[in-house]
Amino acid sequence: MKKIIKMLYEGKIDPSGYVSPDNPEYQNIMDQEKEILDYLRQKLAEEDTERLNDLHTLSVDSTFQYAYAYFSYAFKLGMRLACEVFMDDRIFMEQDKRSSANLPITDSND
Repeated sequence: MKKIIKMLYEGKIDPSGYVSPDNPEYQNIMDQEKEILDYLRQKLAEEDTERLNDLHTLSVDSTFQYAYAYFSYAFKLGMRLACEVFMDDRIFMEQDKRSSANLPITDSND
């Protein structure tokens, strides 16, 4: 299994490019959005269609920014959790060392 850091370096991991919700509700929403946009593009004058396209682009861009903010927050939270877990392990290991250092030394022949 390849190391994640190497895959990131090589560009083989790109969360923003590969993630797509597999929820059927998401696909339903996307289908409805496309249907409405197509309908409006047919009904609107050319200038209004351009404005509709501008609105759609802004909506996509704002959704991307929102998703990035959540990704960034979740990633940082995950890293903090991992740090906390590893810090707790070190604390336990230090406590184990201290407790075993305080155990009385006994001769196995007793």
